[in-house]
Amino acid sequence: MRSPGTKPGRPFPVVLEPFSTAYDVPAGHRLVLVIDTVDPLYIGHDPTGAQLTFSSPGTDPGHLPVPPREK
Repeated sequence: MRSPGTKPGRPFPVVLEPFSTAYDVPAGHRLVLVIDTVDPLYIGHDPTGAQLTFSSPGTDPGHLPVPPREK
């Protein structure tokens, strides 16, 4: 399902606000963000073969702030 006013094949801005969670990442380990497009709740809304690509321009790069653990 597209956002109102968007056109297939044309980029449009998206702001994702993930839910809060807590996890201690040990020193030397990595944190990975996975954006999955397979969700049983929405599976019937996208046509078969639909594609989704995430990118951001160099002048406005995407970011994910991760605050350090408070001691």
